[in-house]
Amino acid sequence: MSTAEPSPATKPSRSWSAVLALRDPTHAELFGALEATQRLVPIVDGLDELQPQQLEAISHWLRTGSGWWIATSRPLRGIGAELPLAWGLRLQDLRRDDARRLLVALGREDLADAADNQTATVRELTRTPLHTALLARVVLPGQDPLHLQPHALYERAFEALLDHSSRSGRLTTADAGLLKHLLSTVIGELAIAWLKSEEGLLDRAALDRAFDQSNLGPIEQVRVIEALTFGHLLLPGGAAWEFGHRTMAEWVAAAALRRRVES
Repeated sequence: MSTAEPSPATKPSRSWSAVLALRDPTHAELFGALEATQRLVPIVDGLDELQPQQLEAISHWLRTGSGWWIATSRPLRGIGAELPLAWGLRLQDLRRDDARRLLVALGREDLADAADNQTATVRELTRTPLHTALLARVVLPGQDPLHLQPHALYERAFEALLDHSSRSGRLTTADAGLLKHLLSTVIGELAIAWLKSEEGLLDRAALDRAFDQSNLGPIEQVRVIEALTFGHLLLPGGAAWEFGHRTMAEWVAAAALRRRVES
């Protein structure tokens, strides 16, 4: 179901059945009957991608409605404060055994053995299914990842992440190239700002500061932010953003610091 607000002329008041009826008028009676008997369970996906005013409207409907509801969001600070009290379920990082099973399923038992060694570099790249699959792509069969420099391993992972996003249609080839070009400048400065932030979030002012010396116009800046989001690097949360992988952010920040020293 779309979370976009209806126009003011048709905006329903405290009624999920009315929202659904706008989308599918032929089942309006069914929606009303299900809601009246508390058998209508709204599923609102992607709260972290809503603008503040949209989040406020959705939160209001959740607070004032009756019955069960399900809402999903990335674990960003501030999202929970907007919602009514509810049971919370949070996905955890892949456990050691889960990462091993995934690597074995991908035909990379050699990497599974390396992950068992719990080296920091490999362990951090097996926290999520996506990064675990990328690790299986960037380390060649028979190659010991423990012999790779962390910088080289994360450089490969970054390239693979952009390639994955391009193949899945999330990024264009041009946007992937733009992110590579801005790695040690805009993206690196954003990573530094995020790692230094007490809130763990990047607001609009932090983005503006990172773009100050980039010579990118407003349209290009929007393009970069969208590319960072669709490239799985930045996670949006209303009016703020955060990096999706801390050690990847640390690697990008190191590239920016190296550029500062060398310039």
